[in-house]
Amino acid sequence: MGVNKLGEHLTEDRRQQSNKLRAHGRQLDDSWQANAEQSIEHLVQETTYEQWHRMLFVRFLAENHLLIYEAGVTQLDF
Repeated sequence: MGVNKLGEHLTEDRRQQSNKLRAHGRQLDDSWQANAEQSIEHLVQETTYEQWHRMLFVRFLAENHLLIYEAGVTQLDF
């Protein structure tokens, strides 16, 4: 297999999403490394933080019987 250009395998939507994620990573102080790759440490930390709090909030809603269920979706039992 030959070497592809950066992002050549991505659809246009995925390429735009990738660009937005890299730009957000730079806003969070993720920097370019010597090998011409951008670090994603801060982006990963922020994503993990947001996901953890979403799960925590859903658990809070479920425990307090405030979670709204759509028709046909199995109800959570804790």
